[in-house]
Amino acid sequence: MDINNLDGDDAPATGRKDARITWLEARVQELEAALASVRATPPHTHPSPAATNQWSETGYPLLERGQGAGIGYERPIDDFLATGWWPVEGWGVWGRDENHSLRFHIPNHSHGYVAVHLTLRAFVAPGHERPRIAITANGYFLGHFHLGAKAQKLTLKLPPSSIDKGDVILAFEHSAPHSPASLGVGEDFRPLGVGFIALALP
Repeated sequence: MDINNLDGDDAPATGRKDARITWLEARVQELEAALASVRATPPHTHPSPAATNQWSETGYPLLERGQGAGIGYERPIDDFLATGWWPVEGWGVWGRDENHSLRFHIPNHSHGYVAVHLTLRAFVAPGHERPRIAITANGYFLGHFHLGAKAQKLTLKLPPSSIDKGDVILAFEHSAPHSPASLGVGEDFRPLGVGFIALALP
């Protein structure tokens, strides 16, 4: 981020110096929180000896059939966040900008389709259309979905060709993320992508 070009694409177009300073301070706090999270759980390592049975050898969190993470489940969603997310909140977590992804490992997968339940939402300002989300699994296109402001459950069917020895990266591409502040409906300057609430294998 170039602090000498605060009127660029990464900054809110308010034209007010105090708003830009507030936005910068918020970004610094979010980056510090993200860095602390990365340091606390390095990639490809287990967070604690007691939790080794929840991770694959490649460092992906295990997702067994009948298990889930997030709202309604005991396991938090933090372990499943791969890239492109804001800090986790009480209801779930917002994606950063257009692209973000989840990671998990399906143990003992040999063949056949795998159903995945996702509970998602989006930031939708009054008078604006619902954003369109593209979802892929390890690069395999699964479809376009329109999300609203309320929690919405999606069922994805992952074909065998999209499951890499059990390791799965679910990637989201948001059509047009906006910040509430840019649309005049709040003081949050973060561009909000997909709202991730829960993940499960039925």
